[in-house]
Amino acid sequence: MKPVLLIGLNYVREQRWVVLSLALYPPAMLVLLRAFDAHLTPGDLSAFLQQQASFAVLFAVVFAASAINQDRRSRRILGVLSKAVRRSQYIAGLLLGVWLFIAIYTGAGLLTLAVISRDSAAHGFRLMLSAYVAAMASSAVTMFFTTFLPPFLATLVAGIFLGIPALLQMLRIPWPNYAAPAFVLMRDITLAPDYHLRPDILLLAVAHALVFWVLASVVFSYRDIAVSIE
Repeated sequence: MKPVLLIGLNYVREQRWVVLSLALYPPAMLVLLRAFDAHLTPGDLSAFLQQQASFAVLFAVVFAASAINQDRRSRRILGVLSKAVRRSQYIAGLLLGVWLFIAIYTGAGLLTLAVISRDSAAHGFRLMLSAYVAAMASSAVTMFFTTFLPPFLATLVAGIFLGIPALLQMLRIPWPNYAAPAFVLMRDITLAPDYHLRPDILLLAVAHALVFWVLASVVFSYRDIAVSIE
């Protein structure tokens, strides 16, 4: 557990300026909104929350896609894995770093909302919790693809994979919720007028994150990390 925690914290430390920028984004956006409208309506705050929830998932995918590639470019991965750190622990550490990243971002959004409108804090917590769990599952899916694809392609393929349920829905083809919990969470967050937590879908999303962590660890165990990349 200690190597996983150290890898995760080191990832956040290396990205500290990006973390700071994202932590300042939600309050900056609300200040900008207040500058144009001193009396924000519940609809305005709901739209703000939905935007932050969508960004949380987007950032999780982008950061997960580039994490391994950054370490391979700097050759830091060789030093980490040479210290009796298993590859499954390495993948778990990077995922933990991404999840800490997103926790800081969503936490900043919630804190800002609590200051602006305490009445919306409970609704915001439900939205952000669901968005955070959806980000966990989405980042694990992306991490799986980035073990054998370049970052850009991994992001693209992960986006297509995560968006398959939307295509099936457009074609009116039935599909089970347990096959794509991250999509179900984001669909409900962005479309439901009065969002309610769905514990079963949240648990399924966490299970998906764990399954794709295992898959990523298995695939990565067969990768030659000593080969330099351009």
